[in-house]
Amino acid sequence: MKSQIKMNLQLLHKLLFALSIILAAGCQNHQDNVPAGLMTDLLLHPEKAVITNPSPKFSWIVSSSDHGVMQTAYQVVIASDIQFLKDGVSDVWDSGKVDSDRSISIPYSGSTLSENSSYWWKVRIWDQDGEVSPYSTPQRFNTGDFQGIQRNWPGE
Repeated sequence: MKSQIKMNLQLLHKLLFALSIILAAGCQNHQDNVPAGLMTDLLLHPEKAVITNPSPKFSWIVSSSDHGVMQTAYQVVIASDIQFLKDGVSDVWDSGKVDSDRSISIPYSGSTLSENSSYWWKVRIWDQDGEVSPYSTPQRFNTGDFQGIQRNWPGE
């Protein structure tokens, strides 16, 4: 009986944790249409990890208090220093405006990223009325070694 209660409590804690993650991603940048929940290679906190993929993929959530808002285009910008992004400079990659409703696993297609480096990225979107959002809050990701190491899993 006690073990069943303990298992139920553990399950409840896991469900509450998952719900808090979902709510936090939805509340982040709650200005209308500002992309939130940024992910690099599907990592919500890539600044705490090492990306070993030389062409990472970027994802975000279209966040809006208005029902029916749809993304019709996006622009991803990446810089080698957060201050560059704050100053409106993307010294690594600027996707330019891309007409697409995709917001999951957008592949990096800039020049070769440096190994063992940090980068910052942000994204903005255009909605179905052609209105552009403010940029998201910048997110950092760290690259690791891309070459010839045998790994059991990505990021190892």
